[in-house]
Amino acid sequence: MRGWHALTAALVLVGLLAAGGLALSRSSLFRLRNLEIVGLSHLDRAQVARLGGLGPQTNVLWLDTRAVEQRLESDPWIAGARVTRRLPWTVTITLEERSPVAAIPIGSGFRLVAADGTILDQVATEPRLPQIVMPPPWVPGARGESPVGPARAIGALTPDVAARLEQVVLASDGTLQLDLANGPRIQYGRPAAFGAKAAAIAAILHWAKGQGIALSSVDVSVPEIPAATPAS
Repeated sequence: MRGWHALTAALVLVGLLAAGGLALSRSSLFRLRNLEIVGLSHLDRAQVARLGGLGPQTNVLWLDTRAVEQRLESDPWIAGARVTRRLPWTVTITLEERSPVAAIPIGSGFRLVAADGTILDQVATEPRLPQIVMPPPWVPGARGESPVGPARAIGALTPDVAARLEQVVLASDGTLQLDLANGPRIQYGRPAAFGAKAAAIAAILHWAKGQGIALSSVDVSVPEIPAATPAS
C-alpha cells in the first residue's frame, strides 16, 4: 500500500511538472521580440510580418516555421522564404524576392511580370520596362497563351541586350519577336533554349558592333546556326 501511495505521489508530481512546463512554454518568455528579415527589396518589414502571420503574441517555441514559409511564398513577390528561430524570442526570415522584368499592357494599366512569368502587380502608369505584347484577346489567368515564355526569354538575356530591349511580341503561333532600340529585330522562334538563344544574340550583336555592321534582323530560331541580315 505504501508503494502504491508513493507511485501515486510520483505521478502527481510528474503531472504538475508537465503542466508547469507547458504553462512556461506558452508564457511571455517565448513571445517574439526580435524579427530579423534578410533580402528585403520591394516589400517592407511590416508587410512581411503580416504575410507571415507574425506579431508580438507569436510564440517562438511553438512556431510552425514551415507554415510561415508557405504563407510568405503565397505572395507573388516572394519566390522563396526560409524561416528559422532562435530561442527564446528571435525569428529570422531570409527572402528571395522576385523583381519585374517586363510589363504587359492590358486595358488602361500594365501588369508587372517577373522572369519566371509570375504576374506581380498591376500599375496605372507605364513603367520603364520592356513590354510583352500578347496575342489578343488576352485575359490574365485564362487558358491560352502564357507570358511565361516571353518572360523567361527576357530574363535570360545578357544585361547589355536586355538594356536595349523595347518589346517582345508573342505571335498567335507561339513564336517570339524581340525588338531592340535602334534595331535589329530578332526572330526568336519558340520560347525554348533560352540560354543558348541569349548567348547567340549577344555574340552576333557583339560581332556586328566590332565590324561596324548595322543589322536589320537576327534569327536565332535555331541557336546553333543563327543568321543575320545587314541593314540596307
